[in-house]
Amino acid sequence: VGQPDKELLLKLLQVPSMSRTKRLPGLCCFHVQQEVRFTANVAPPFATQDTEGKIVGFDPDPRDVSALLSLRRNPFPTGEVQLHYMPTAVYVRIDDCTEQFLPPCPCPRHVADGYQRECADCFANAAQPGVYSLEASSRTWYYYPNGYHGEYMKVNRRQLPLMPLRAVGLYSMQGTTADPGL
Repeated sequence: VGQPDKELLLKLLQVPSMSRTKRLPGLCCFHVQQEVRFTANVAPPFATQDTEGKIVGFDPDPRDVSALLSLRRNPFPTGEVQLHYMPTAVYVRIDDCTEQFLPPCPCPRHVADGYQRECADCFANAAQPGVYSLEASSRTWYYYPNGYHGEYMKVNRRQLPLMPLRAVGLYSMQGTTADPGL
């Protein structure tokens, strides 16, 4: 039904309940080496809700020309890379996981030819245990502008099911010990 106005869009992004938004946060800001947790089941039994990990890389959207150029100049950025579109993938190393989710990576010398088993540099890049390629998820949920009574709006949100490790939803806190306390 058309594009929502900016005021409505801000209200939709401010819905704090992860249960109401089908486990997708309103915003997902991240940086390489950030400790994160999954907000939804993405690859059971390895990557389920509240599984912890660390971001080790990302693939920008092909339309994000400035980010692509920046990463070509420096594939391991130490500074800021501003993204204008949702990345096609964010690579998360899942804590205490040895599963091999990704195919072996070629070394810089064999990028065009692909992974070469006999190359020592390619072999060193082969093992990426626990690194999962996370893509954005789409979920449909309902927004009730006047509480749970009356009219509602169907919302389709596309987002990375990630949040910072230290941010914990109320549902995830239930049954845990609050140390040192709330």
